[in-house]
Amino acid sequence: KVWAATGVTVIIGILAALWMARRLIFPILLLNRAAHRVGEGDFGTAIPEKGVGEIGELATTFNVMSSQLKELVTAMKSAQENLVRTEKLYALGEFSTGLAHEIKNPLASIRGTAEILRDDFPPGHPKHEFVEILAKESDRLHRTVDEILGFARPQAKGRNNREPLVRIVDRVQALLARQLKDKAITFSVSGDKIDQEPLVESDAMTQVLLNIILNAHDAVPVGGKINLLSQTA
Repeated sequence: KVWAATGVTVIIGILAALWMARRLIFPILLLNRAAHRVGEGDFGTAIPEKGVGEIGELATTFNVMSSQLKELVTAMKSAQENLVRTEKLYALGEFSTGLAHEIKNPLASIRGTAEILRDDFPPGHPKHEFVEILAKESDRLHRTVDEILGFARPQAKGRNNREPLVRIVDRVQALLARQLKDKAITFSVSGDKIDQEPLVESDAMTQVLLNIILNAHDAVPVGGKINLLSQTA
């Protein structure tokens, strides 16, 4: 009987020890698996905050660390994407500047030719109307090239070129009319009416609107719509 009682007691003791060991070790196993997942790139992994004493505190600390690590990685990816986009915009600005300068030279020749043709085809001549169209369109293209150069050129220190917001919106829409037409995108402005106030810094606001609408242009499918919503404070 003594041996039987001793054996039963030993078995119960072993089972209790195993149960206690599992209760203590299981949270550590969960923590180990979660650490491996974080190491493989699964940031933000969380584990149940179980355990007694320091083990429970360790689980809580791990969850906080994992969450902060996920936020940090997300912020780093966003910063990298913004940097790449900024570099692309800078390269595009450099390319646009060079292209605009190349366009201005033959454009000046076209404008000069139109002036010569005005003498050969004076008012009243059947072809005078076409000469006027040539001159006006070359002037319009020249203004567009100057605006492109103005956008790409760094803003002078202390410059304060302010104009009504509605005029800037109209000019940006005119500049992007061709790109929008190529994708059959409908552009509209809705919301509160934009009147002659407020006056805003022209170059900076133009660049902001250009970036916003160009990004929308890239994201919108062919035949889509872009709506610029205006709202007064």
